[in-house]
Amino acid sequence: MLRKIACGLLFASALFTADTTIASTHVLVPQITISYDFKPGKPEVLENFTTWTINAECQVSFQDDAEPLHVKVIKGSGEVNGVSVNENGEIDIIVHNMEKLALKAPSLTSVEFLNNGDHVIHASCRTK
Repeated sequence: MLRKIACGLLFASALFTADTTIASTHVLVPQITISYDFKPGKPEVLENFTTWTINAECQVSFQDDAEPLHVKVIKGSGEVNGVSVNENGEIDIIVHNMEKLALKAPSLTSVEFLNNGDHVIHASCRTK
């Protein structure tokens, strides 16, 4: 009985002390509108598992005039505002409040976004 309680406490402590910077993963699907919240310091991954290219237009909004956003292509290649990024490539961009971002994710692409700013970046995206 004591062993079960100890194992339960160990599991609970591991659960509550786990690294909270693990990336959230979102699957891109064509012809939808979806919203994302890029929290400061928390990576968010967008993935295209389809066999075709998905384009998205995202309008961003947040409290400040501008926020830094880090983009890393984990697998495949992609484009952000017309700038191509290959696998393992990274770029840093400054996004402005109410700006529209153009994203392009070819088949089997995974892209990580990291908000390096101080405020949550809300993105409302429409895929094509």
